[in-house]
Amino acid sequence: MWLDAPDRLERAHAEQHLPSPRTFEYYHTDPAAPPGLDFGRPSDLEAELNAWFERNRRGRTARVFPFNRDDGLWYLVRHGEPFKREEAAAATAGAEPASIAYRPLRYDVVVFDPGLGELRVNAPLKGAKELYRTAFGRHLYGFPGAFPRADLYTLDPLRTDGPAALACADVPELERVTLREVQLYVPGSPWELVTHKSDDVFGLFAARDAGFPAGGRLSRAAFDVKFAAARRPRSVVVRPPNVAQFARDADAAAVERWLAARGFLRGRGDGRG
Repeated sequence: MWLDAPDRLERAHAEQHLPSPRTFEYYHTDPAAPPGLDFGRPSDLEAELNAWFERNRRGRTARVFPFNRDDGLWYLVRHGEPFKREEAAAATAGAEPASIAYRPLRYDVVVFDPGLGELRVNAPLKGAKELYRTAFGRHLYGFPGAFPRADLYTLDPLRTDGPAALACADVPELERVTLREVQLYVPGSPWELVTHKSDDVFGLFAARDAGFPAGGRLSRAAFDVKFAAARRPRSVVVRPPNVAQFARDADAAAVERWLAARGFLRGRGDGRG
């Protein structure tokens, strides 16, 4: 098969490495982006990615494998990491240890949902996230600014609406939502990061006859989301401006509808923000 259809074999091998990442950075399409989609040529996208990876000591080894899924077009980006040198035991007994040099491979994930005009990126490097944001904007729309760095999430409804911000009866897949952790950043010198953590944070405040903290910037919230079809709640973490983490990738669609309906997701739902 390697001799007759190497591309098919390489794609099948890459698909085995297609992970189900739980943490994404989200970007929405700029309304000013040109209408219509042009999926371009993968070779052009790979060339742009390789130019960045080479400048950042990762070689010109990037390959992009697209996969159609129910929730959009998934791109698996396989690329090299910086060279590593490690000591290795000798293959022959009694021989001196040797050293090996190699370039590890890494697999990043970029997901585009045409229905929502939404790009999701899972990658560890800040520079790589920025690369994917602009390169896929150019690849999909011919416009590198198609996915602007806009604030997507806000946690303000926790402060303004209180427990009502957790209502979920309008999302059939969800049974209940509980706030179990919230972090507030208080600037100053010295600065302070205040964390309130409980199995029910709003219940904790009520038991203390205390309102939601008025000061500090809401920097992180963790929710327990009970799905109607699940036995146990699953964790959802939101970190403004554009990071969301799900226990399962399949949870994203229903949870995002809830986030939009309650005003946590800017630009969708009730129009807040």
